[in-house]
Amino acid sequence: MDGYSAEFLSRARPARGVANERGRGALGLGRRGLRCKLVHAPQMVASWVNKFGWPENLMTPVALIEIACAILFAIPRTAVLGAIFVASYFGAAFASHLRVGEGGAGVVPILLAVLAWLGLYLRDERLRVLLPLRTVWREPVRMAPSSSRARDASS
Repeated sequence: MDGYSAEFLSRARPARGVANERGRGALGLGRRGLRCKLVHAPQMVASWVNKFGWPENLMTPVALIEIACAILFAIPRTAVLGAIFVASYFGAAFASHLRVGEGGAGVVPILLAVLAWLGLYLRDERLRVLLPLRTVWREPVRMAPSSSRARDASS
């Protein structure tokens, strides 16, 4: 490869860390909060205990429940159960925000729950059959005469 092409490719590709952070999106944010709960990061402990009033010893079990919900949601066979658990988890987060008077910040968990269900709706055909978003008006289907009626009519 000539020098010009190598220089172009090195400029075209983003740095390794930048590409990884961009590709993760909300998952990266969720993992960061999860990691803070598991290692009892000081800023998470301060928010958890002082702001929300939860005991610090509940951080690890709540993080493990969060992991279990995400795993159930990721497995196609248990995705509906996982979506129910994920929505319940986010509903509890919403209630926690409301309890401390943060109605605006509580909207985020509700939006995430809606996005979880929307994602499941788009990836699972069984859910789309169960809850069709639109129906097309169809004329009633006229049944062809049964064979016994046809025989009776021809006699």
